[in-house]
Amino acid sequence: MARDGDVGINARMTYSLEEDLEGSSTFIIQTDPVTQAGVVLLAKPLNYESKKRYVMAAEAVNDHIDTRFLPLEEFRDRTTLKILVGDVDEPPVFLSSVYEWNVPENAAVGTVFGSISARDTDSFSSPIRYSIDKRTDATKAFKIDPNNGTIAVAKALDRETTEWYNMTVEAKETTQNHLSSSVVVFIKVLDVNDNVPRLARDYQPYICEGTQAGDLIQLLSAVDPDEPTEGHHFYFSMVPEERINPNFTVRDNQDNTAGIVARRSTFTRKDQTQYLLPVVVADSVLSVLMLMVRRQRRKQQEETGVEVKELELPDAVSQKVLYYGEKGAGRADLDFCQPVVPVRPRPKRRERRLRREEVRASIRMSLRESHLIGPEDEVFRQFILDRLAEADQDPYVPPFDCLRTYAYE
Repeated sequence: MARDGDVGINARMTYSLEEDLEGSSTFIIQTDPVTQAGVVLLAKPLNYESKKRYVMAAEAVNDHIDTRFLPLEEFRDRTTLKILVGDVDEPPVFLSSVYEWNVPENAAVGTVFGSISARDTDSFSSPIRYSIDKRTDATKAFKIDPNNGTIAVAKALDRETTEWYNMTVEAKETTQNHLSSSVVVFIKVLDVNDNVPRLARDYQPYICEGTQAGDLIQLLSAVDPDEPTEGHHFYFSMVPEERINPNFTVRDNQDNTAGIVARRSTFTRKDQTQYLLPVVVADSVLSVLMLMVRRQRRKQQEETGVEVKELELPDAVSQKVLYYGEKGAGRADLDFCQPVVPVRPRPKRRERRLRREEVRASIRMSLRESHLIGPEDEVFRQFILDRLAEADQDPYVPPFDCLRTYAYE
């Protein structure tokens, strides 16, 4: 504080710090309007470890100067300020505000992949111990050396189970006030091709007796929990010893799918009911998957339950698909035994339907004109009876009502 013998406005003054002196930007000085004292304020944070002492010059100047007395006095005064910074115990400081590492999922237990470092900035440097906050590492997948801060794998990792780990590491002084600080650590588990591909679902393909060579029996697809950088590329094939299979072949569609295709048409249940077809699905690790193809027998039973489904197809498609299954065969059989019955487009309905008497008369008239035998002829009747008996004795007749047509000469 500067003293002035004048009173009133003549005693008012302003303080300033020399800008060219060290520490002038760390502190500022203001004038108290009541006491005319100079108040020194802190402009920036202090750090004992980086600077312990500041020296600067302060100047006081009268606000109102009478020019008549300028030759006698300067109306200002200077002094030197010395400021000493006291030491305060502070918590440890980490060298980085955040840590992040990548670890392959096949890293062995005990593998060291990173290190955390903190230091005590106080004049009396206290030793530091490191620890992982248990609340942020419930799985205890990692461990840290309490003395040097190195982090290692503590248990087997699996990217398919957990891909990211976020945990907090604490650094604590071992002496004085035991102050501590913490930092966030991010660990990403990198994918390794350690899973074999598997079929997308449990396929149970069936083949019907009417299957023709080249027909698609089952479309296969695969899944793999791994995530390769270039995406999945599955390859389907038969095992080497089964490549020449007289019954089936595997056709790789080159789009991560494959089809099981029949190689012949003569499948009968009395010859064989099941076929074992080994299929290999591979990426860079081979996995042999066994598929069993079963024949669905069409047999005529005394009580046969028939179920017919009609699929909803676009109007432009002049074909209907009928699904049938025997009583007790189950819904699964309907899904795999799917003969396709093409049906001609439905003709336009006639405006008037003919009566039965008119139809019979029309048939007789056409028979007379063509000089052919009619339905009342004994030869024709015997032919129909023979065909009917033959159909009744056929164990492989379709289990639904059908129409058979014959050309008799």
